[in-house]
Amino acid sequence: MKILILNANSDKKINLLVKKRVKELSFGSKYKFYFDYLKKAPLSIQGSKDGTLAKKELINYFNNKNNQKYDQYVLCCFDDIAYDEIKKIVKKPIYTLCKSSLMYSRTFKGKTLILTINHKSIKVIKKLLFKYKYQKIKVKALNINIKDIYKKNFKKLLSQSIGKIIKKDPKIKNIILGSTGLTKFKNAIKKDYNINFIDGLECSLYFTGVKNEK
Repeated sequence: MKILILNANSDKKINLLVKKRVKELSFGSKYKFYFDYLKKAPLSIQGSKDGTLAKKELINYFNNKNNQKYDQYVLCCFDDIAYDEIKKIVKKPIYTLCKSSLMYSRTFKGKTLILTINHKSIKVIKKLLFKYKYQKIKVKALNINIKDIYKKNFKKLLSQSIGKIIKKDPKIKNIILGSTGLTKFKNAIKKDYNINFIDGLECSLYFTGVKNEK
């Protein structure tokens, strides 16, 4: 089973972060993983403007027949950019971070919240919630700059921001990490709070069958 993990932005550091996380999540798997990223896409996808540019690059990428040779695909972008268009091109299983997270969230009880990095992404994610029929789930933006993700104190800032949100709404039992880069911090922040943290990359791999191999 060959799986392509495609990062929808042009950030090489995010690509390396994703590689490391997939290696951790797929330990012992017999699946073969391949990684790539969009060299001409925006450095990060923050809102519809970046999404429009990335969508064009994604469609061009999959129109290349050499990129249609894999058995399954994971698109690393929480905005699920060009999902419908790519399905028509490759006609193979495609897993996206937002949709996979929402589907997996059904296994948990209680109030669920999506946390994204930038407020510009809220409108995009709300459209996806309507599309996938998860309108009851709310979206909130963290007051954190995505460029700070590589700084040593980022985990502390992230945890503090989550703490403030939970304090205001103690009914929150599940938090979906609405950004590819946040996958790195799931295991660290779940130690700080007694709630369920849902990571789109981990969920996508689950649906490819990685966690269900015999």
